[in-house]
Amino acid sequence: MASASRGLRQSAALVLALAAVLELHWVGATSGGVGSPPDPAVGRERRPRGALKSLLADSERSKLLRRLSEANQYNRFLKRQLQIKDDAVVKFKSELAVLELELQVLVGLAAEIANFDVPLGSRKINGKYIQSHLLSRLEAIHGKVMEQIKDVDSLKPQEISVYWVGMAENVQIMGSFDGWSQGETMSMEYSGDYGRFYATLKLRPGRYEIKFLVDGEWRLSPEYPVAGEGLTQNNILIVE
Repeated sequence: MASASRGLRQSAALVLALAAVLELHWVGATSGGVGSPPDPAVGRERRPRGALKSLLADSERSKLLRRLSEANQYNRFLKRQLQIKDDAVVKFKSELAVLELELQVLVGLAAEIANFDVPLGSRKINGKYIQSHLLSRLEAIHGKVMEQIKDVDSLKPQEISVYWVGMAENVQIMGSFDGWSQGETMSMEYSGDYGRFYATLKLRPGRYEIKFLVDGEWRLSPEYPVAGEGLTQNNILIVE
């Protein structure tokens, strides 16, 4: 009986020892211990969060760069189209100028005819001889052509100088004049104790929103009116 009890105790101890070894082996395998193959799932779970954030940041940066590239391409396309229209406006103005000169000659001739003695039997329209009607009609047409020439002149881009005053290393002017895409780098000149940056823009008459990128930070200038609130505040540039 005592011998059987000792056997049972020995068997129980052996089972406990075997269970301890198996448990140690399992813990080592799941925790990447020595002598155990790495678990890919555990590795994925243990991937640093910083690496994931970096991947996400790179993805967003790529998207932004792609969108910026597309915006720049579209901006170049619009500039080419604008140049084509500018050339057409210049040609139209040239044709109007030739027409205006011809009308000047015709108005002069009509005035000379109207000042002569009216031949007998000349026809009248609304109580006025046709010579006077011819002169008044030519003068009216001449006036309309002159108005069209003024309208064409108003479409011509003007050279507008803009300024930023303050100490800085690099200043760019950005704005609605090119869809906030590229802007213009401003040149610096010193004036006493502060720097004065300037740029020349070719703009048509109208209202433009502008803002200055000063050493990488958006800034407003007290030299121009301000519109908007908070982060949407911009300077206003009016071209007459």
